[in-house]
Amino acid sequence: MHYYTLTIADIMERNVLFYDAENEDACRTICQTLNLDNLPALDGRSCYFLDDDGNFTSQPIPVGSCVRPHERLFDDSILNKFRQASHNVLFVYEDEDCNSNFLAVVHISDFNRDVVIQTIQDDILVFERTLRQFLILLKETNTSIDTYLKTESPKKRNNKLKKPYDNYAPFQQYNLSDLLDFARHLSYPGVHYDDLTIKAINKNLRNTVMHGKNVVELVSNDHYSIESLNELDFNLKKLAGAYFTLRSAISKDESYITTKRALNQSKLKLIAQSGQLALRTILELG
Repeated sequence: MHYYTLTIADIMERNVLFYDAENEDACRTICQTLNLDNLPALDGRSCYFLDDDGNFTSQPIPVGSCVRPHERLFDDSILNKFRQASHNVLFVYEDEDCNSNFLAVVHISDFNRDVVIQTIQDDILVFERTLRQFLILLKETNTSIDTYLKTESPKKRNNKLKKPYDNYAPFQQYNLSDLLDFARHLSYPGVHYDDLTIKAINKNLRNTVMHGKNVVELVSNDHYSIESLNELDFNLKKLAGAYFTLRSAISKDESYITTKRALNQSKLKLIAQSGQLALRTILELG
């Protein structure tokens, strides 16, 4: 799952506007327009909070609100810092002690950036394709899933398909919710999708990111929902758990092992016949 490789650097805002006592009206406009309640000081060691009366007050930046650019965005330690930061903002520093070399800020709303949405979209696509591969290895067919969906599924599909399913590659015309429903019905050892998992992957994640919706919601004029960030984290962990369970099941399948062994042997034979040229070609082509 590639979402876990995202770092603070992928979403942090480098173009920082700093508080200036001589231009407080502009600073208020920035906070009100961007749903912020503070601006960092120019020295990067303190920030100025805007109160309900429109006044700015200087406070030192809490150590718990400091991060570094290489840290994993979805690591529990980073998510906990967002949960504890009532102002929705973390401050990014280059140095390990986070007391100099101020670089950027990262706001909880930055989880809505395209790079995050697109990465989750890609992970869902990988999961969906892996699920289709798994069903094929089980020797299931379009006919078997179609029969299940029309006769046994909790949400029976009595309508006829627009085109004969024989015209499709295995499982290509079925959406993710159908595939998850069918996989749950099969009760394969070690692969289990309860209602919570199906909802997390299909409704909460797929339907959100595939429509380009924000994954972190604005709940008031200046605060984003930490609950929606918690839900995103929960749903992604459900997706990752389901994916790695599938990969584990596939890796133990005899037909998969046989195919993988045969492919490896064919490459080794080419290397034995043609030497370094074949090796370089295989490494370049993958």
